Amino acid sequence: MKIFTVLGLALAIFAVFFAAQNSEVVAINFLGVSYQASMGLTSLLIFSAGTIFGLLISVPPMVGRVRRISSLNRRLEEQSREIELLNRNLNQSPDNKLPPQPFRQSWE
Repeated sequence: MKIFTVLGLALAIFAVFFAAQNSEVVAINFLGVSYQASMGLTSLLIFSAGTIFGLLISVPPMVGRVRRISSLNRRLEEQSREIELLNRNLNQSPDNKLPPQPFRQSWE
């Protein structure tokens, strides 16, 4: 997490220097609206809007993965409890002529 903080801080410093170096005024015409702003500020606003748009696009798949992972974890816990119960029942069974052997789970 520290690496993201350092990278974010470096990007912010870069953005400030970029805006300071590109202070020329440019005219922006978009959908009939016209305004003038510095080239650096305009570039930073467009970059920020693209970043926010990209994050908004990536959030729904991330939420879906988190929900799927939690569902699979619940299922794993239920099946682990079921295996433990079946092992106990098998070991307590009077028909069982073999010595009790616990079931070995490959993921442990």
